[in-house]
Order: sequence, then structure tokens, then C-alpha cells
Amino acid sequence: MQRKMLGGLALSLVVATCSHGMPSGTRAFGLEDEPQITIRIHDYSRVQPTVLRQATQAAGDILREIGVMAVWIECGAEPEVRNADCDRPLTPTDFLVSLIPRSMSRRLRVRNGTLGLAAEPVGEGFGFFASIFYDDAEELAHRHQLEIGQLLATLITHEVGHLLLGTNSHSTRGLMSAFWSAGELRIADQRNLTFSTGEMRRIRVNLNRRRAAYEMVEMATRATAASLEQGFR
Repeated sequence: MQRKMLGGLALSLVVATCSHGMPSGTRAFGLEDEPQITIRIHDYSRVQPTVLRQATQAAGDILREIGVMAVWIECGAEPEVRNADCDRPLTPTDFLVSLIPRSMSRRLRVRNGTLGLAAEPVGEGFGFFASIFYDDAEELAHRHQLEIGQLLATLITHEVGHLLLGTNSHSTRGLMSAFWSAGELRIADQRNLTFSTGEMRRIRVNLNRRRAAYEMVEMATRATAASLEQGFR
């Protein structure tokens, strides 16, 4: 985070958090399996629907390029119109991304120029939560004449990338760089900023861990339900 780049910007603040780990003895899924994740977008910034749709589609394309299928659930600010899936418990393959206005991001007391943050895990745990500072992203897009939907997609993918990669996930260049140069911003605007080969492999391994943990949770839930059913007979 101390590295400086001409024309660059601070992109992400890493926040450590305790989270669910993979139970010991679980088996990993084969890397040939196509992993699927669910990303819940909590839109506190009330982003224009066309911009949000463009962002989720473009972010989905970036993830699809590395073999990860993303299911998107839009969670609005109004509880009465929320999707019921927005409030169900998180599983190891769920991620929650909040688009927050400056009035909310100021409370986090992050340094100027930071556009988002991800709550990375501690030890062998998993990370689930990330935030994008939408007002700052919108200003950056206007200043550099970038398409806001595409910039938002790149920011979302960067922060989800932290959650998928785990700790120490910043790179020196590319999508996961802590600072983007003006050239990288142009590449991102052209939909060509993506994960490296090494990051892709690391993501697939970590997703296998998440899916194995999810399978263990499902098995425990079914076993508990079966025991309760037998107890009532």
C-alpha cells in the first residue's frame, strides 16, 4: 500500500476479519468442476438500474474468463421490495458487496482516494464482505472520461478478488494492483483488465475449499433434520 505510481490511485483497504474455515477432513472438489458463486449487491447508493446492470454483466464476464460463474442478486435499499434471498444466511460460496455513498464511507475513516475495501479472512477462514465507494468511483470516472458501469464492474471484481484469493492478494500490476495507473484505467475501460494465470489458479483452489466447506454444512444440516424427524416419530 506504500507503493506510489504516477497517475495511479489507491484502490483497496484490506481489513482482517474472522470467518468460517473449512472443516478438517473435507475433500476438495476437482479443478475441472466449474465453480459457481453468488454475489449479493446491496445498493445503498441507489445506482441507476442501467449502470448496475452493465456493471454486474461486465463483472460476470471477467469472472467467467477464469472459469467462475457468478449468480447476481440485487438487494435494494427498500426492505419492502427486497429479494428474499438477500436475507438468507451466507454460505461459503456467497459474497456480499455493498455500494455505499460518501455519507457512509466517511464513517470508515479510510484515506482519500480509496475506492473500496474487502474484509479479508484471518488464518484459514473465508472472507465474505466488501464495499465500493460509489460516489468516489463516479467522480473518478467523470475525471478520466471512463464509463462508470465498466469502472464499477472492475472495482467489484477487484474486491471480490480479494475475498476469493485470501490474504496478501494485492499484485504489482493488473486487476489486483493496489494502485491503478492511467494506462490501466484505460485498459479497464476497454474490458481488458483481468486476473493473472497465477491468480486464477489460486482462486480455483480456494473455491474448492469453499465448496467442500459448503458440502460439509449441507451434510450436517441434513443429518440434524433427519435426527429431529426420527425423534418426533
